[in-house]
Amino acid sequence: MGGRGARVAKGLRRGFTLIELLTVVAILSVVTTMGMQMFIKVMDVRQTSMRSAQLAVRATKALEELRRDFGHVLSSRLTGVGLRGDDATFKVSGAEKGFDDDRILLPVSEVNVYTGLAEHHLVAYKIDRSETFSGSVLTRRRVTSDLGAIPEAEGEVRMENVVAINIEYNDGTNWLPSWNETQLPKAVRVGLTMVHPVRTYEQVSRKAVFNINVR
Repeated sequence: MGGRGARVAKGLRRGFTLIELLTVVAILSVVTTMGMQMFIKVMDVRQTSMRSAQLAVRATKALEELRRDFGHVLSSRLTGVGLRGDDATFKVSGAEKGFDDDRILLPVSEVNVYTGLAEHHLVAYKIDRSETFSGSVLTRRRVTSDLGAIPEAEGEVRMENVVAINIEYNDGTNWLPSWNETQLPKAVRVGLTMVHPVRTYEQVSRKAVFNINVR
């Protein structure tokens, strides 16, 4: 009896079959693959969010640069020239819709860093576009009273990868797409669209309103 019982117990302690082991390996492989896919998706979403946040910070920085100039706008009584804004669209080859390509010229007061004295200038903001979609830059230039005479090759770069700029002008009642009056508008609304330099399908838009308190 003792020997037979030992043989029965020994038979009950047999290991896993090959089919069972293969089944476990297959299940682990599927679970691991699903886990890796989920991890990659989470990391991709996280990186996309980080890139969007960086673009938003850059757009906000550019708008703050504009705010500084709008805070020093001069009356046309002092300069003889009013604020001027042109409404334009840039068409990309093969694209159904174009991108806002507005330009603005405004008289401002700036302190000369060498003399410490305030000087009057006309500055213009516009987008310079290269052959590549993401190579466009928002520039600031000192110019004459003619927006059409803005030089293409010279200027102070304010922000890279700005693909669209939309500027609207408030006359006290309505928002207008352009402005060419001696009297200054009540406010100016500027919208910028930033694009990632490599992932051009990733874009961020930001807007700001600048009140004009000079008359």
